Amino acid sequence: MKKTLPCLPLLLAAFAANAVYAPPTLACRDGGGTEPTMVKRYVVRFRAPSTSATTDAQQAQTLSQFTAGFGARAQWVRRTAGGANVIRFLGSDPDAVAQALEQLAQRSDVAYVVEDKLVSAAVVPNDPMYSQLWGLTATPSGISAPSAWNRGTGTGAVIAVLDTGITAHPDLNANRLAGGYDFVSTQTSGNDGNGRDADASDPGDYYTLNCEMISSSWHGTHVSGTAAAVGNNAIGVVGVAYGAKILPVRVLGGGGGTMADVADGIIWAAGGAVPGVPLNPTPATVINMSLAGFSSCGPVEQEAIDFAINAGIPVVVAAGNWNTDASQFSPGNCNGVITVGATTNTGARASFSNYGPLVEISAPGVDILSTRNSGTTYPATPTYSLLSGTSMATPQVAGVVALMQSIYPRTPRQITQILQLTAKPLPVGCAPGCGAGIVNADAAATAAATWPAVLFHPERTSACSSSVVMYTTNNTSVDPDDAIVSVLWDYGDGRTSTDWSPTIKYPNASPNTRRITLTVTDAAGHSFSDAIDVDTHFSCTL
Repeated sequence: MKKTLPCLPLLLAAFAANAVYAPPTLACRDGGGTEPTMVKRYVVRFRAPSTSATTDAQQAQTLSQFTAGFGARAQWVRRTAGGANVIRFLGSDPDAVAQALEQLAQRSDVAYVVEDKLVSAAVVPNDPMYSQLWGLTATPSGISAPSAWNRGTGTGAVIAVLDTGITAHPDLNANRLAGGYDFVSTQTSGNDGNGRDADASDPGDYYTLNCEMISSSWHGTHVSGTAAAVGNNAIGVVGVAYGAKILPVRVLGGGGGTMADVADGIIWAAGGAVPGVPLNPTPATVINMSLAGFSSCGPVEQEAIDFAINAGIPVVVAAGNWNTDASQFSPGNCNGVITVGATTNTGARASFSNYGPLVEISAPGVDILSTRNSGTTYPATPTYSLLSGTSMATPQVAGVVALMQSIYPRTPRQITQILQLTAKPLPVGCAPGCGAGIVNADAAATAAATWPAVLFHPERTSACSSSVVMYTTNNTSVDPDDAIVSVLWDYGDGRTSTDWSPTIKYPNASPNTRRITLTVTDAAGHSFSDAIDVDTHFSCTL
């Protein structure tokens, strides 16, 4: 079913800040980035996606000519990593733009038309200083990180931090990869004057609002320190996965960033190709996104997230700081992500934290001490400070994922299951929904080292002479420390099998999709399951 532009007038009203950045209408004497304005960008994906400069030009011409018929002036901006087109309208009547977009979405060759949404860092500033990392150690409200470090510290894992970039810091430099990329595509919000480039350093995300300077947050530096600040170096703080590497991916500038830039950052971090950008030489093993925007999950971000997950890379995101249902905020409401809420030092839900059934897990997010910078606008001297927000909770979960990966690699689905099955209950409960509980680094690391790893790869083997759809299951499950003693297959149609790697036959009359589930049990009695959906629609081409 075609996805059309949803309720455009309401979308415009709800997202007054969902825009590219442009000079402010007031003549301000202050420098720096500017507040988001009502100049908007949109993402248009044709059913035959753009893959080259030639098709870029063809699709740009098609978009320009089609929208001109409604009195709107569409300008092609760029191609996304997913093959969609980013466009904007210059000097056009809003009604003409709305009509052009609505009609464009109805074209048979167009897969979707969506607004390029604004996202922002999920942080609640707090000034008081405390000289302890309670989130790592407190009982019962901390994540029990010290015990987990007996099993692993994240060595070999790469945490991509999609954020404002990163500043030089003695507690980060040794763990920061030389790579990284700046995906902020608008020069005014980028604050570095050159759009996209290979420098993921944070120049400051300051901007002016009604001639008042909004100071830089150094958000990405703080998040990076929580995830993977250097340990055992006799200075500052220590990250959850202090043996992991940090891959900085800059997607937020002055006032925030756009979802199209975020999506390209996801794909690049996961090892995918982005037009005009060199391939990432050190793909992430886990992606952290401490950001959120008030919106449903659109196809732009979902396609990018799917790419990462299909590449075996878990995506950990902030639930948001609006004290409401997390289902209203992207990318936390996208399929497949690990959405993180925030808790206090008593183990209660933080008053600002979003909640609800889409939150997978929670982590400490109030008064979190981490690396930062002292600059008001531009980078100055390295420092440390306390911040609060689901932004601070998210890298703790990403750090635990990195710990697990350094012990034994698993699929994103299995990592999510382990995090939830081993979580600590909130001491005071959480009626609105805080996921499975507070992430437990020690229990998750133990599970990673001892529970079976369920691995199978269904391969379709149907032939035209047959009226059935057949799959070989290719079971390669292993156990890190014990022997597997039994397997149980569920074919999704009432049938089961205890064979190690059966061939499954689905009759032609089957529904188009079935879910194959494999449960593996080891000698210690640990059982673990994973599932894969397969296409059971019979087709034959002679």
